[in-house]
Amino acid sequence: MMKRKNDAPLVSGRVHDGEASPQGDCTPGTRSHRIWSVALAMVLLVGSTSIVAAQDMGIDYVDDNTGVVWFDATGVSASWSYICLNGCYPGTKNGNRVERTFSGLTLGTTYSINAQIQDNTTGQITPSGSVTFQNGGGGTTPTCSDGLQNGDETGVDCGGSCAACPTCSDGNQNGDETGVDCGGSCAPCGGGGGSSNVVEAETGTLLGSAQYYNDGAASGGQGVAYISSQGAGFRLTNVPEATSVDISYASQFSGGISIFVNGQDRGDMAFPSSGGWVGNYLTVTFNTSVPAGATFEIIYQGGDVALNVDQLVFNGGGSGGGPSCSDGIQNGDETGIDCGGSCTACATCSDGVQNGDETGVDCGGSCGACVSCSDGIQNGDETGVDCGGSCGSCSFDALVTSAASGSDDILVGGAGSTQPGYTMYTWDNDNGGPFSQCDGGCATS
Repeated sequence: MMKRKNDAPLVSGRVHDGEASPQGDCTPGTRSHRIWSVALAMVLLVGSTSIVAAQDMGIDYVDDNTGVVWFDATGVSASWSYICLNGCYPGTKNGNRVERTFSGLTLGTTYSINAQIQDNTTGQITPSGSVTFQNGGGGTTPTCSDGLQNGDETGVDCGGSCAACPTCSDGNQNGDETGVDCGGSCAPCGGGGGSSNVVEAETGTLLGSAQYYNDGAASGGQGVAYISSQGAGFRLTNVPEATSVDISYASQFSGGISIFVNGQDRGDMAFPSSGGWVGNYLTVTFNTSVPAGATFEIIYQGGDVALNVDQLVFNGGGSGGGPSCSDGIQNGDETGIDCGGSCTACATCSDGVQNGDETGVDCGGSCGACVSCSDGIQNGDETGVDCGGSCGSCSFDALVTSAASGSDDILVGGAGSTQPGYTMYTWDNDNGGPFSQCDGGCATS
């Protein structure tokens, strides 16, 4: 049975702090080969001030019924965008423009198109205009500097007949790397520091309808939101080796979210509610084996519950891993395994708390055995063996006597006792004299 899907707004009615919430369904668009554009006017909204600027847009021909509607986004962050043609749908940024593929078009038809493009510095850009869908003549020839992946390129303006695209093993600091073959979309730079295992969610690739959001309480001021519909989430590549991952998140609900490593579903990460979508973040640990250089994904599946993700910490890996309080090793300033120092205090046998491997408060496990009312020992607050105090009150079984026929010997015992014992009493008037039946150790009174 499917679990209930939560469709509440993910940032308390806002996508980003201070930004209006976009509307519409979400499916990314693609690119094309021929460009038909027209220079039109757009309105740039900054608070209540309207600024008019030139804006290029067009429809690229893919086939006689399919085209890519695009808008120039040079110098614009385009943290999210919506492109409208007979309905508004999420766009994707490709180089210096945002775009989306539409099917069902008719050659020679003029279409009204418009967009909402979010710029994190100036606000929303809302260009609009009319463009005729055409094929043939006048198209723009792909170049290695047009900000698009086109022609025979394998990346934006690289590969094919252009210069080789940057890789994480070419011995150069290029692309979005922050060091030689590390940082950015490559593995984090740094060998032994714990910070090398910290990865911000917003450095990943968005999947489905997920979007970046701004929140001053989030690490780095950003995170990934709208992980709330089938296939929505984000992907991290070249992550550090780990045996567990600490995931910092915010969610108004409690539930679970699906985790994938190298495309393999590793199950759901259960999480409690943080009380809201922004402002307060909790951290949960998901235990799973992550190889060095793997792809790590958080993806909403049927029955999952929505959350916003801020930061991930990959723990317990090889040489790249720094000490953590969940790596199963006594390291850093810890005084025990994952405890003491900057971690929580280690369990002791005198801290008044049942913790560690104790089976009771400060007893059991590696501490002394816990007191019980059936251990055959007078201990704890007992006033007798396994009785009195917190055990039942002590009592004595009724004495049972048996007199030996024709003698002064009487056998006295506790017949019913858990540890029955019997005593032979002999009455003798000779008090141990030569005619006494007592053979040493006899009472004299």
